[in-house]
Amino acid sequence: MPETGGFIWPVETDGIKSPLVEKNTDCKVGKWHTSYNDFGNYYCAPGCSSPDCYHPGEDWNKCGGASADKGETIYSIGDGYIERIGILRADGSTGRYMTVSYELYKAENIADYIYPGTQRTGTFDKIYVSYLHIDPLNNLVQQYNQQGRGKVFVSRGDSIGTIYNMNGSHLHLEIKTEGITANNCGTPGCAYCSDYQHLTDSFYIDPTRFIEKHLGDSPPHQPEDFVSLEVNQKSGEVNIALDKHFIFPGTATVNGKVIPVNWDADNSKLTFNLYDVTGLNANTFWDPVMLDVKDAKGNEIYTGCFPFKDVCAGDWYTRPVMKLWQEGIIEGYKDGTSGTFGIGNDSSRAEAIKMTVSVLESGNTLSE
Repeated sequence: MPETGGFIWPVETDGIKSPLVEKNTDCKVGKWHTSYNDFGNYYCAPGCSSPDCYHPGEDWNKCGGASADKGETIYSIGDGYIERIGILRADGSTGRYMTVSYELYKAENIADYIYPGTQRTGTFDKIYVSYLHIDPLNNLVQQYNQQGRGKVFVSRGDSIGTIYNMNGSHLHLEIKTEGITANNCGTPGCAYCSDYQHLTDSFYIDPTRFIEKHLGDSPPHQPEDFVSLEVNQKSGEVNIALDKHFIFPGTATVNGKVIPVNWDADNSKLTFNLYDVTGLNANTFWDPVMLDVKDAKGNEIYTGCFPFKDVCAGDWYTRPVMKLWQEGIIEGYKDGTSGTFGIGNDSSRAEAIKMTVSVLESGNTLSE
């Protein structure tokens, strides 16, 4: 899963995605406020018994009237995966909801975001954001229904739907730190709590405070930052393990031609068969190819000659290097940011011994 850096607000202000969200009823037309529900400060709604009056999350209303925000676009606050889409009420009068999970590039202290006067310790490195009273985009609903939970990716700033609620439109925004969990409190069907501690125990944190702190943040991302690269010379299977900040699925080409790749988001790796995509085999793959692999946002994973970036077709040393590689005698440097043979590097005594023993164990005379 991708590690998310900076976050944005889920709505537009005067046509610009802006951090300036008003928190009072005396706000200008085109601005937003959370006066009716500012992270727990809520009134008792009709049909819900007192004292169950604390509402999780925040209600975002656009200034200008009860339905001023109906039809307004809702944006994904970061890079993440859709965990669920559902209907709030059977009659559809209050719209639908979407929950998206976002991984953080560094752990955060829970105590920095919980309700005043409550207790909870520990850290979190993932959040679950629920957007309620919305009409989600049809293509996202279709993809979710086809692919299932945690498979449909949305980028920061992507439109995920519009505000829809027949009885007083608004966006209800919640952020939780653990799973798709139910409230531990409240009158059934009302989604309210009698005290703040129950909300904290249900893993809710302050949406505005969290987003404000992370506006403009970015993870310590470096291009071509893979964890390891493994190639099976006999079968042609290539396995590249990645850091979590890469966003799946991406694209890959060999010699400029798009190739099929298995993007495994759950385990942060990608695989493909070198011989299948080139039409060659272990006995005929003599010339290095140009491999270009990027993630969904265009971040480089691997770009250059392959299997070694510093050994390209036509170099005077290419054939002997490729011969030793085919025989499994040399491997090069496989860990992060390199993927190189190390043409200009000196060989250590240990490396020389390893190559010698590899030749002896293979029984290969290297006569070709």
